[in-house]
Amino acid sequence: MKKNLVASFFGFFEQLEVHEIVVFFFAVFFMSNFAVVSFLGTHQFLAVVASGSMEPALSKGDLVVLSANSAIQENDVIVFEKNGETIIHRVVETNPTGFRTKGDKNPYTDSYTVRPRDIIGKMVLVLPKAGSLNLFLAGK
Repeated sequence: MKKNLVASFFGFFEQLEVHEIVVFFFAVFFMSNFAVVSFLGTHQFLAVVASGSMEPALSKGDLVVLSANSAIQENDVIVFEKNGETIIHRVVETNPTGFRTKGDKNPYTDSYTVRPRDIIGKMVLVLPKAGSLNLFLAGK
């Protein structure tokens, strides 16, 4: 039964022209990307840890999966923009204007308050070292 299913799947592609196969795979890619974005609630759903400030919880080169659909609380790890830089730090305090953050390895809390509009997402999953190639190609 399995063999017949695989054969019929690939048989389907044998009947298509090259441009139809390309269109098919682009459609599948964009539909799956849309599904992930809808589920996680953010257009940027991946971030690469670029420094050691979050060790030992996160290491340089780890790939972080983000969600924008869940409430942020103390102890959550968030990804945010600050002066054009993407930062991954832990929330240590919430206040009416936003969040105070700190890298786990850093001795002090960050000197600024992260505004909700600057948050890209909350970490929901870590893929150890899965972003190392990205850092290598970026020269970091």
